[in-house]
Amino acid sequence: MAKFGIDLSHHQVSAFQPWDKYAGKVDFVICRASYGGLLRDREVQAHVKHARAIGAKVGLYQFFRPGQSVQQHWEQLRAVSDLVGIGDGDIVPALDIEHDPLPKPKGVDVSPAWSAPCEELVCRMVDTFGDALVYITQREFGLLGKPAWVLERPLWVAHYTTATSPATPGDVGATIWQYRVAPFDPNGVGGLSKLHPDLDHNRALKDLPLIGKLADAGLDDLRDEAAAKQQETSFIG
Repeated sequence: MAKFGIDLSHHQVSAFQPWDKYAGKVDFVICRASYGGLLRDREVQAHVKHARAIGAKVGLYQFFRPGQSVQQHWEQLRAVSDLVGIGDGDIVPALDIEHDPLPKPKGVDVSPAWSAPCEELVCRMVDTFGDALVYITQREFGLLGKPAWVLERPLWVAHYTTATSPATPGDVGATIWQYRVAPFDPNGVGGLSKLHPDLDHNRALKDLPLIGKLADAGLDDLRDEAAAKQQETSFIG
């Protein structure tokens, strides 16, 4: 059975969220760490604290801003991860690649020039946390230049539709599907409510990629093999 989740940023003030209604119904919560490399989300600590309190799996996502460096993004993500205690058993971080609303009035749309810095950020996430989600739409994957590296990572795909499955980059199966923006209703149909765009609804269509689970996979076997080789060497010597 697919797991149900929500994602939150400062647009959803934690103190005003119906956490009592979320308990037992929300399996995972992905919280915005920062808007780019310079602006930490002011609600992230509260969101993570409340999500843990209801027993939900917790993760962070970082909104990519093309005008800021990879190092700035990375340092901000690491700082927030440390601040809220992200570690083993939590969801691997996600890089959010979408239209940047600033500078106003039109903002900046995704382009192939974003691909290299986004790939570097994702690689750093993979090296540190074991894996990384890429949040993207089919359209923005095309604007990014359809780079192969995106398809190598678990995808968090936004597609607000009543269809039984989302459109995805390269037709690769999504790990998480953001299917609905509307008032809280875990059983609600997919779509976008322009009158009441209160909350992002998500379904995990595959196992959530967790920190430690991937990084530790097979390590016991590798340690046993290394110990056996070391013992064999000592006998030979």
